[in-house]
Amino acid sequence: MSLRERKIFWPIIILAVCSLTALVIASARTRLSIARVPLAQVPSPLQSPSQSPSPIASAPHDLSSRLARQPEAFRQSRLLGKRFLSARGEQSVLIGTLTIGQQQQALQVTRHQDATGERVDITVANGTVVSGPSLLTWNVADGARSSASPATGAERALIERIVLDSPDQFVLAQLRGASYYTIARQVRPEEAGSADNYTGPVWDIVRVGEPASSGQSSPQSSWRLYYINSKTGLIEKVISEEQGEQIIAEFSNWVDQSGEKIPTSIVWKRQGQVVMRFDLTGFSHLAQQ
Repeated sequence: MSLRERKIFWPIIILAVCSLTALVIASARTRLSIARVPLAQVPSPLQSPSQSPSPIASAPHDLSSRLARQPEAFRQSRLLGKRFLSARGEQSVLIGTLTIGQQQQALQVTRHQDATGERVDITVANGTVVSGPSLLTWNVADGARSSASPATGAERALIERIVLDSPDQFVLAQLRGASYYTIARQVRPEEAGSADNYTGPVWDIVRVGEPASSGQSSPQSSWRLYYINSKTGLIEKVISEEQGEQIIAEFSNWVDQSGEKIPTSIVWKRQGQVVMRFDLTGFSHLAQQ
């Protein structure tokens, strides 16, 4: 190699070695900097602020989802209308005439859906059942009450009939832990027998049992039998007990008001005799705030 070639070759080698050394040092510093980043500063996918909480965690009291636990009740809720679809629950107001014997009284029933089913306020005008204008109430914790005191006798019977013998309670009873059991399907009335030419209604019978509890909050009847028309899907009869006697509530004259199905007449019978009647004259409902 000539002297001229040596003068060109060695500076190039020295420059290449210096560049490589600088690159190695810079790379090592970068790795060291990354290694020193605290783990807490590295976002985890599970902690991403843009990730929405699950629907169950954000809305633990969503009534519309909790009402799907019992298939029979869920089907009934869809048939009755939209008043069971609100996540916060609905408020329904029923106005009508209560008849007991020869006495008629104006009656207003306000049903407030809540996490345990519903709270019901019953306003009764002057009459024989209630001594003077009075507010009757019912809820899961306190049961039937009259003017803030435990209801007894005829008042308790009236409250529990109005509250529990209703299509809404068939849907909402599951929220307080009631049990549902389908006893039979396509049942004929006893008088129809096995006649081949029978063309009347047949029913699916569902037993709703009250959860185990004690005290005034428990209804007088620990169970109710709901007779559901197999063709229409609507409840036509509810059987319960009061002090060992069978009470039958018969629903009729169902109407569809703005998409909500409700019976406009309910008649209660004991041993075939009418003991109470409620005729609906007005109905409204709205979502609770």
